[in-house]
Amino acid sequence: MDKAKIVVGIDGSDNGNRALEYAKHLASTNNSNLMLLHVIRSHILRAGANVDPDMQTQVRDTALNEYDEKFLEPKRLKLEEEGFDVDTEVVFGSPGHMLALEADRMQAEALIIGKIGNSKAKDILFGSVASRLVQHCPCPLIIVP
Repeated sequence: MDKAKIVVGIDGSDNGNRALEYAKHLASTNNSNLMLLHVIRSHILRAGANVDPDMQTQVRDTALNEYDEKFLEPKRLKLEEEGFDVDTEVVFGSPGHMLALEADRMQAEALIIGKIGNSKAKDILFGSVASRLVQHCPCPLIIVP
């Protein structure tokens, strides 16, 4: 039987780092695998809408690989040294949408993200990503303060 998977939204913020620490605790307790997932906002690609599609693909793939190598890979190696089973993934899109989509695709037992403050009135308690996930997450959602 495959181990359950906990998806952790990683964005490099202090809140994201606290979410990872909580995910480590939960993974240890439940003997679960970790999936570190970062979403690069898709508006970055739209800025080059008039660029050749092959060039856009090359830019996208380069960005995905560089982010994985420079940011997620060191985290993965550290977690593996600590005894965790870890995978990483970087995707393009809307963070709230892609985190929910990937958690569903991976049949995650939980999705863990950090709370991000936002000045908009509707986002006083949670960031916009968290607000979207509260409505659309296919698995238990844990928002770490």
